[in-house]
Amino acid sequence: MIYCVGSYGHAIALGRLAIYHLHQPQTVTIPIAIAPQGNRWALSEARGVSNTIPLITSLGAIQAWLETAPSSLSS
Repeated sequence: MIYCVGSYGHAIALGRLAIYHLHQPQTVTIPIAIAPQGNRWALSEARGVSNTIPLITSLGAIQAWLETAPSSLSS
């Protein structure tokens, strides 16, 4: 995967961002940022291999996961 997440290090250290990796239905790296309207997590960005835009099915899977995720995604 050609995707640099190193630039997110400061935000990750502050707990404002988490990086996840989706394997199905396609390979996607998912930065997830805390939504400004509260403690819920919201999709900030998702990119596939070589920075491609993810498939609609991948975005749907991410959104479904976020809707059921607790406010703390540490595990």
